[in-house]
Amino acid sequence: MARAIFNDSRLFPYAIQSVPPIHIIVKGGNVSLEGVVHDQGDKNDAGIRANGVPGVFSMQNNLRVENPASAKK
Repeated sequence: MARAIFNDSRLFPYAIQSVPPIHIIVKGGNVSLEGVVHDQGDKNDAGIRANGVPGVFSMQNNLRVENPASAKK
């Protein structure tokens, strides 16, 4: 799951932080994304990648956007 998300060049910078701000919680085939990302595009991309992993039955994207104003520019 982490590989599917963090292999994306847009999301890779989150993986190299000492404490990655994206937390992936898997219970059975149910996935939940928790944490904070820089903008709405990162949130959407993480959700799409997580949902595309084989065996995922449901995905809840609870990521918060740190800078919602950047999406309006």
